Amino acid sequence: MKRVGCEGAAWGMRSRVIERLSVSCGVLIVAAVGLGAFWHQWPHVRSTEPQGASDTAVSVPPYPDGAADSVGSVEETNCFISRDELKAWRSARDFLAVDLRPRPEFERVYIPGAVNIPLRELRTKPYLKARRLLLVDRGYHGRQLAADCRTLRDEGFNQVRVLAGGLEAWRRKVGPLAGDGLAEAALDRVSAAVFDTGLQHGDWVVVDVSDAPRRSDAELIQAAAHVPYGNGGARFASRLRNVVDVSGAGPRRPVLLVDADGRRYAAITHAMGVDWPEFVYVLDGGLEAYRAERANHEAMLAAAVQPACRECAR
Repeated sequence: MKRVGCEGAAWGMRSRVIERLSVSCGVLIVAAVGLGAFWHQWPHVRSTEPQGASDTAVSVPPYPDGAADSVGSVEETNCFISRDELKAWRSARDFLAVDLRPRPEFERVYIPGAVNIPLRELRTKPYLKARRLLLVDRGYHGRQLAADCRTLRDEGFNQVRVLAGGLEAWRRKVGPLAGDGLAEAALDRVSAAVFDTGLQHGDWVVVDVSDAPRRSDAELIQAAAHVPYGNGGARFASRLRNVVDVSGAGPRRPVLLVDADGRRYAAITHAMGVDWPEFVYVLDGGLEAYRAERANHEAMLAAAVQPACRECAR
């Protein structure tokens, strides 16, 4: 009898432990899903702009970390080279364009005469401290590149500047690029994964160029300004430039054009021609690609949580 009673008590205790662990796992799943949803929407929570508002009253999400207002960011902004200064630098014997992109990207398209040195390696080359170094990448990581510039200056690289707009700006404003023509044509395209990461940190000013955005698209990116492309022309170009101006967009916070599926970008690029604003890129594959990226991200999050719950429920 005593043994049966002990076994019964032990079984009851085991059941209560399993029950509590199961409840904890349920809380963990809810918390993880909730955190993912909040993180996805966080850059937009302070935006009160109603959908369909005019492009003259753009609501722009703030930098989450307040970087735009810091003393350091003033110095980082001064890292960007002016057009006149770049012209003088290019004629100097100690000028060197340093491309920070991964090697495979550099080999496909690059600035003639540039060298490919990742930042971590550049910091280990003290003999380059006396050179005029121009940091280059795709152009839409301006905030990170400005921070890298500041780091290098703190370490004695006193003549280092950043090319605002990256390779695309060089191609449009400075001179031709070398390499693969297809890779060059895609320099203004941003993948859904890269866009998602930047959006979470408030790095993008998003402009929806769809004629009539779908409700689901408006919910996907809540703080996007709306500038319908229509038939293009001078009116669209003027309205787009107005949004770029009033949004405070620049090398540290570029503009990204989006539409439903990305099929309209070629027509927009052709219509804008030489009037294409600086710091403007397009979302590769449109909102369909971004929606798929978000679904994949949420599926990976759920898959990461579930094995832990199976273990704790045993």
